[in-house]
Amino acid sequence: MTSTGLIVDGKPATIIEKEPQAKVYQQGLFNYVVYSNGKIGVTDTSGVFKGYAK
Repeated sequence: MTSTGLIVDGKPATIIEKEPQAKVYQQGLFNYVVYSNGKIGVTDTSGVFKGYAK
């Protein structure tokens, strides 16, 4: 995370959804759910949960 958004593999991710508890970004074939507690969940574009980012 940067002050301007999310960077994945050196490329900026596009914000696609904002909710009070989380923001959802898309980059490539994956969506990244950034929760207010700091965790980042990863889903594919079909919404299947793949795990948490490190």
